[in-house]
Amino acid sequence: MNFKSWLLSEEIFPNKTATVFHRTKDVQNLENILSRGFKTGDGCMYGCGLYTTFSLESQFYDYMAKYGEVIVKFKVTDLDKYLIFHPSVAKYVLGSKYTLKDQLEKFNIRTIKEEDITQADEELKRSFFSAKVAQEFTSRYQNDIVSSKKVKGVIYRGSSDGYCLVKYEPVEDGTISVLGYAVAHTND
Repeated sequence: MNFKSWLLSEEIFPNKTATVFHRTKDVQNLENILSRGFKTGDGCMYGCGLYTTFSLESQFYDYMAKYGEVIVKFKVTDLDKYLIFHPSVAKYVLGSKYTLKDQLEKFNIRTIKEEDITQADEELKRSFFSAKVAQEFTSRYQNDIVSSKKVKGVIYRGSSDGYCLVKYEPVEDGTISVLGYAVAHTND
């Protein structure tokens, strides 16, 4: 059986729910995650958390092998509680109040400079990929975003991985659940 054809593709559903994928080292690591909870790694480029993609296909790129041989499929709810850096996804999930400024107001995060918010919103309008804006913004204002305890994570679009979702700690908060997993290699 071909693994890629068996596992359903990515989706963002109208009920603010999505299917995302994550690679981990091995089945034992997955068993530890399931029994002891997810521990974030050292990579905190967009904030420390569980790094996932919306695209199953991106999990089979050659460079992904460094993350491990187990692909885990998750269901994520409450997408409206993520800071969404890609305008088309933000519009789909949030409706007319989708700009970064709108989102930060909704989360009641008022410690970020207005000119930085405006600049980020302008860059997002012009960018096909939102990863650079998301990375710069979350790096600069990580404490403001994460310490608010209202933002569950971030969503952005990268040039290599496509749409990505980073789930901030605590990962196990009832809004993300494992749907399945399989051992796979990049050439499967």
